[in-house]
Amino acid sequence: LFLAQFWNCQMVVVSCSGCHCLLSSFAAPSIAQCQGINEDDTIKIEISADNTRNLLDTKRPGFVQSSIRCAGRSPLPHAGRCDSAEIRDSFRCRKPDFRDDLEGFRPYVQAMLRPLLKQCKDKSSKQILLLGLGGGVMPSFLASRCPAAKVLSVDNNPNVVSVARDYFGFEGDAEVKDIHDAL
Repeated sequence: LFLAQFWNCQMVVVSCSGCHCLLSSFAAPSIAQCQGINEDDTIKIEISADNTRNLLDTKRPGFVQSSIRCAGRSPLPHAGRCDSAEIRDSFRCRKPDFRDDLEGFRPYVQAMLRPLLKQCKDKSSKQILLLGLGGGVMPSFLASRCPAAKVLSVDNNPNVVSVARDYFGFEGDAEVKDIHDAL
């Protein structure tokens, strides 16, 4: 967990692999899931009956990288590859559901978002760089709560960006590059 001021951005948020959250036993069971995109089988998505999506990294079993509830109905029970057009169309998140505000997020996400939300209260434009996209949950939430902010996410995996857009409702700006190049 790291927050810092950097170069021409008012705030840089670095999310790291140590910040992922252990999937707890009280998590709703999945009714739909997919795994693998463009020969990258480390990406797995599980969707529960309340249309909450979890992005999992299969290299770290039991850890949730991103979690978000999407507006609307959950897809019908189904499983397959995430790069299947049928799965992508059936599982698409039309819009993230942020009605629970920060309480809908895991504690480590809340800890990163709280200081950023305080910065947004002055209504002046901000530039926020997020290193690591995951499901795009943080930049989507910031765009909904801080409309004057310019949020840019950087991830080194183009498949993660595709999954964020297709399955988690991410519509923000993202660049695919090495984090060191982004700084």
